[in-house]
Amino acid sequence: MEIDRIITDYVNAKDTDYAIMIDGEWGSGKSWYWNNVLTGIVTDIDYPENTAEDPKKYKTATISLFGISSSAELRARIFEETTPLFRNKYVKTGAKLAGLVVNKVGNFFNIGDVNKEDIDNVFSDISINLDDYVLCFDDLERVNEDVLIELLGYINNLIETDHVKVVFIANDKEIKSDDYKRYKEKLIRFTNTIHPKINDLVKAFANEMVGAYREYLEKQSYYIDAIYNNVECRNLRTLKFNLDVFERIFDYVRTTVAFVNKDLIENYMLLLSMMYCIEYRKDNDKVKLKSLLKIDRSWAYEIDTIEQLNNYIDSGKDEHEESPELAYLKQVKKGYFCNTFVWGCSSALVDYLVTGYCDENKIREDIRNIESELIKDQGNEIQLIYKKITDFWNTDDNELRCFVLKAFSLVNKRALIITDYPIFFLAIQRLVKFEFISIDIPIEEIFDLFAEAIKTCSFDTYINDVDGIYSSFQNAKTDEFESLIKMVKERNFKLYIDNNKQEFLEIIKDQNSIKPMINYKGLCANLFEAISPNEFMDLFLNAKNCRKGEFLQFFTVRYEFKECFMADKDFVAGLIPLLNEQIQKLPKSATFVYCKKLHELFCMKSSLYQNQN
Repeated sequence: MEIDRIITDYVNAKDTDYAIMIDGEWGSGKSWYWNNVLTGIVTDIDYPENTAEDPKKYKTATISLFGISSSAELRARIFEETTPLFRNKYVKTGAKLAGLVVNKVGNFFNIGDVNKEDIDNVFSDISINLDDYVLCFDDLERVNEDVLIELLGYINNLIETDHVKVVFIANDKEIKSDDYKRYKEKLIRFTNTIHPKINDLVKAFANEMVGAYREYLEKQSYYIDAIYNNVECRNLRTLKFNLDVFERIFDYVRTTVAFVNKDLIENYMLLLSMMYCIEYRKDNDKVKLKSLLKIDRSWAYEIDTIEQLNNYIDSGKDEHEESPELAYLKQVKKGYFCNTFVWGCSSALVDYLVTGYCDENKIREDIRNIESELIKDQGNEIQLIYKKITDFWNTDDNELRCFVLKAFSLVNKRALIITDYPIFFLAIQRLVKFEFISIDIPIEEIFDLFAEAIKTCSFDTYINDVDGIYSSFQNAKTDEFESLIKMVKERNFKLYIDNNKQEFLEIIKDQNSIKPMINYKGLCANLFEAISPNEFMDLFLNAKNCRKGEFLQFFTVRYEFKECFMADKDFVAGLIPLLNEQIQKLPKSATFVYCKKLHELFCMKSSLYQNQN
């Protein structure tokens, strides 16, 4: 934002006699920012002599100084970039300005070789009007030192004599010439160093993407920024390379892992891509890149164990000298895996960086292996987070806040088992109450967050003893905690009912089932919700007589309980006329008797329980 304002003020200033510079390391995004942001700002500024009849705005021309060997050649390059004819891509195709001679009549013809004197002579009588231009000279640090001052002298003449607006783009620290440093003080008034914000650049690059990947990058921009900051990488080209690499495997990740682990594995594979891309682009060392494959789960566990043991070793004892490779790998692990477990590596991803070939099958195999390691560690991670937020007296303040944020992350990702949500809520509620941590969110909103997680988390296994899980919290329970427990019990009971209803439905539909339906007699829920009276009637009529007898026994025992009858009453109401219809048309038989007895039972119970109401 600062450079935006400086550029705007500079272009609007009258009769400037100085230039400004955009400085930054190679790959930091200087040229990208000029081309994608600043040129738009400049070309939106009205030229001072702008009128309603002749509206004019500033124009920009970007000239790379790399390879230019004289001021005459620079003059020619400026002419090329600011003359509409030469800016036309069809005219310029296949020919450089240095390969053209322009006579005073304005005719053009090709020649083989043109030396510096020829170029100078050709352009000596040609006037270039740069009044409404802002010239950007890129790659200043790449200029040959022998001609650097000559070129700067020519540019300085444009600035001081013609008051041309000039912006330099350079990696200033790479220009070692003492003459340049003295000349710079005269020529350049403001130097603004680009410090790219990775999260903003990620969002900008995301605009070039489509679909789910674009949304994912926008969501993860701050996470990417945090990793790049942590390992002190500010290289725009590396970032773009990284995002392109991950785009190639993004769909593989999304379609390979289980839904419950999707976010975790997506972010972990993104982390691996950042580590491999950043480390590889530092020096393009394939051997060093492949050494990163040693950072897997077992290696990380061994390193962590050794470091923990070293804490107990006498500090006066000579330390074992590490190999350069081991020191490098430990540094990389510390930089990238400071806030996550190591779940594995991806040799297929490394091969993709080295060879350019992405083997889908191997990528998917790596992803599945990583997911299996994650599943092993996931319980440990949850236990660690809970231990940290409950052992608050012994957890450092910054660490405690970090683990509370991780706890919220687990809730947002629905990564806990359903019975853990009330327990984690109680731990956070206690931290807030005892003032161990400051959270801007009111406790009511935190409660709502946990309540929503309980309602929507994945849950498919009935829990037999919910009360037993929470029995140890009797002395610490709060109203909110008990409300969350109630919600867990309600979902658990609903799952119990749904599972039993499904099992019962399967039993009655399977004419050969040996499972006794009488076991479900006391289930206080509409057991026939998923089957219509007509469907049941067909099943009953086609069943063997012993099966019909089992149905009669089931209904007789079940409807001794009013609550069970009331749960099924709509189903029974629909079945009564169907049974009556069969009684009217069936010949005397066992089926006839079973229909008659069922009809009598249903009518009797309907009348009995209706009168009781």
